[in-house]
Amino acid sequence: MRLFVAVDISDDTRRAFRDVREQLEPHLHRARHPPRLVWIKDEAAHVTVRFIGAIADGRVRAIEAALHEPIEIAPFVLEWSIIGTFPSGRSPRVVWLGATNDLDPIRQLATLVNARLDALVGPAESRPFAPHLTLARIKEPGRGVEWAQALASVKMTPTRSRIDHVTLYESQTGPQGSTYTVRMRTPLNAR
Repeated sequence: MRLFVAVDISDDTRRAFRDVREQLEPHLHRARHPPRLVWIKDEAAHVTVRFIGAIADGRVRAIEAALHEPIEIAPFVLEWSIIGTFPSGRSPRVVWLGATNDLDPIRQLATLVNARLDALVGPAESRPFAPHLTLARIKEPGRGVEWAQALASVKMTPTRSRIDHVTLYESQTGPQGSTYTVRMRTPLNAR
């Protein structure tokens, strides 16, 4: 089975997520040859803290045990107010919403989660953790797409998400996209 650890977002952030998509989509369709995107459903939006990947069923209990105890960090708030693309604006593969306030707590949370899982599933990625919400994956780039103009056309109302737990998700891929099932939730709890 495929697993990952994520933080969930607020309903207000999900509404903003949907609003950004609804503003951006028509702008992209005006291109000479519009890009083909797979839009993430707003109910599935999350911030991946640690991608685990395919794990044998027999190892899942050890992962759940590692995440069982509360994580020693106080709950915190993320504010979402920017939109961008990875890896660049010229040939993007992902459209994302980004957090703009103090990112130290989410980065510390990722470090604590990784510390619990590294011995079980191997070390985390070496690149710096960049908290974001994936809005869409670009399958075909199209032609004549003015990405900078399209992103600038979006009027995003800043929104906030209180982060007070992490969720271990199981991911199943299918013809309609990925389906995420909650395996367990672990609260944040500074001592």
